[in-house]
Amino acid sequence: MLRNISGRLRGGAGNQDFQGFLREIDRPSHFLAGLPDLGHIDVLVVAHGPFVQKSLGLTTAEDWERMALIDLALPGALASAFLPAMMEAGWGRMLFMGGTRTDGIRAYRSNTAYAAAKTGLAVLAKSLAVEGAPRGVACLLVCPGLVDTEYLDEGSRESLEARAPGGRLLDPREVAEPAVELLSAEPCVASGAVITLDGGLGL
Repeated sequence: MLRNISGRLRGGAGNQDFQGFLREIDRPSHFLAGLPDLGHIDVLVVAHGPFVQKSLGLTTAEDWERMALIDLALPGALASAFLPAMMEAGWGRMLFMGGTRTDGIRAYRSNTAYAAAKTGLAVLAKSLAVEGAPRGVACLLVCPGLVDTEYLDEGSRESLEARAPGGRLLDPREVAEPAVELLSAEPCVASGAVITLDGGLGL
C-alpha cells in the first residue's frame, strides 16, 4: 500500500481513493477470519485499545480476558498474519500504539489489566524488529501521553488537562508525525524502539 510513508501520508501519493470497512472485534481469530481481501499490506498500524479503569479487586475475569485479547493478542495476531508477506516483499512497517506510561514496568492503581496488556506490546515490537531486520521489516511501539480525542467528554477532557504538561492535551498529529518520520527512515534504525511521546508527563 504505502512505500514512502512520510510522503504518501502527507499527500504525495496523489488523489487516491481509499475505502474502509467496519468489523466488530471480539476475538482476534474471528476478526482475522472475517477480514476482506486486503491485498498486499506494506504498512500495519494498530491503534485500537479498549480501556478498563478499575481497582484490582473489582477487575473481573471478563475484563482481564478482553484486555489481553484486544490490547495484546490482536496486535500480535495481526503481526503474525502480515509479517510473512512483508518479509517476502523485502519491505514492511508496523506501528503499535501503547498506553500512557506503559513504556516500562510499573505499578498501577486503577488500570492494571489494560496496562499489563499494553506493556506486553514492547516484547512484540522488539521481537518483530529482530525477525524483520534482515528483510527490511521494521516496527515501532509508541506510548503517547494525554491526547485529545473524540472519545473524551467534557468532564474527562477537563480532568486530563489538569494533569497534562502545560495544561494542554496533545493533538493526535503530535504523536503520529514523529512516529511516521522514524518509520520512514531507510534503514529504520529505530526499529524495535519503545517511543514515549508525552511531552514530559508526570503522573
